[in-house]
Order: sequence, then structure tokens, then C-alpha cells
Amino acid sequence: MQYRLMCAEQYSRNTNLEFAGIAVTEGENLKEIMMKIAETISEPWDPSDIDVIHRLPTRQQGATPKIDAQFVSRTKRDRWLPKRKIKFMFKDIVNTNSTKRVYISEHLSDQWMHLLWKAKKVGRPKGYQYIWFHKNKLLAKKRQEDMIPLQILSEDDLGKLV
Repeated sequence: MQYRLMCAEQYSRNTNLEFAGIAVTEGENLKEIMMKIAETISEPWDPSDIDVIHRLPTRQQGATPKIDAQFVSRTKRDRWLPKRKIKFMFKDIVNTNSTKRVYISEHLSDQWMHLLWKAKKVGRPKGYQYIWFHKNKLLAKKRQEDMIPLQILSEDDLGKLV
């Protein structure tokens, strides 16, 4: 039941992407920032692809708030998602000297984010190099060549990480 609730909450975010590492600037225009990110990752940009864009509140004092972009469709969001592997810096999109890296990721619900954090805390010391979230599943494997990753659906499944 808990898993179904987590999936339902995550489903409501299936058109969202999070952008971390982008400092707040005075008078910032988030759609302009998205346009510059699109140029950097070589993704065609149309402002109408994004329904809503805003900063997310932070829990840690002094932390840079992430940007949440809700795309008009999952198809449009899914064009950007594979490009999260492209490495670029904040200075590549804004005229600054910052060497802070920008990260693009799925916008996870609090429950999935917590489970991902716990899986990494438990799995890394046991040799799990790859722990990731994809399509309402938390997956883990030790080596890239491992064929079938372990699926983690709840904290009880963290015991599978041996």
C-alpha cells in the first residue's frame, strides 16, 4: 500500500525536472535560464514547452534553492532527461566565475528521495556503484556490466543490498 501511495505521488511529478547548482541572481528570469541551459545541452528550445517554472523551498539554511520546471508533457520532459549526463557549469549559462556544476534530475517526491538517500548510504559501503531512480523504481547494481539491477521498493528491501 505504501509503495502504491509513493508511486501515485511520484506520478504527479512525471512532467517535472529539477535543476540544481544554479545560484539565485538578482532579477533572474527562470525562462531565460532554461533557454541558456537548452543551448548548452543542444536541446531545441520553445518557451511554450514549460508550463510552470519556479524555485523550490530549501530545508537547509544557506542552501541554493533548486529550480523545478514542469513541462507541458512527459514527451517534452523526456527529451531533456537523457541530457542530464552532459556536464556543464553555472558559468556556462550565466556570466559568472562560478565553477559550480549544474545537475538535471527527475523531481522526486520526499519519500523516494529519502529511500534513494538510504539506499546510497547502505549500498555504497557494500560496493554498489550504481543506485538510481527510473520510472517509479529505485534500482541498484554493483557494476555497469551487471545485467539485472536489484529493485528497491521500500526500506525493507535495503536488506537485499549484500
